[in-house]
Amino acid sequence: MHDHSFQAVLALVYADLLEFHRRAYKFVRMRFELWLKENGANALLWLCGKPGAGKRVLCSSLIQFLESRKINVFNFFCSYRDTTTINSTLLLRSFALQAIQKNPDLAVYIHNEVLPTWPIVSRRALMGLIPKVLQSVGSARLVVDGLDEWAPGEQSLMLEDLFQLLSSNPSSHICKIPISSRDVPTIS
Repeated sequence: MHDHSFQAVLALVYADLLEFHRRAYKFVRMRFELWLKENGANALLWLCGKPGAGKRVLCSSLIQFLESRKINVFNFFCSYRDTTTINSTLLLRSFALQAIQKNPDLAVYIHNEVLPTWPIVSRRALMGLIPKVLQSVGSARLVVDGLDEWAPGEQSLMLEDLFQLLSSNPSSHICKIPISSRDVPTIS
């Protein structure tokens, strides 16, 4: 008799879990579809979850999906293994280099227009350059995975920079950013 009661309770709990996952999937899919639209709304998408939940796999799949739709996508995957060299300048430099690789004409522009003004590659110089690069490529997505793996001070600094890069002006360019991380106070 106890077995039957346990099985009935287990069935109810399992049914609740299935319903929760079904509703969560619909909510996430709806948010993702809104983020994907080529307009200025919903420019930031935050994917948060516990370690091992699949955030990196989701970001990788998102990059493949965006590339299959011919959307400019630039990415940066942070790693807890090398926190000494990870900083906002490295991330911004990575975005700039990826843009140049996809559009080699940008190298001439940077050489002629940017280097005379900013001969040293600094965070400030990159924050002046990246919006211009994004304007030249049109619409872009900047995928940042593992932001929580940076030092807390760098997390805050990088979020400031990323928020400045968001653009919802279709007449200039659209820049949307998905960020994945654990739910940590400096990010949330």
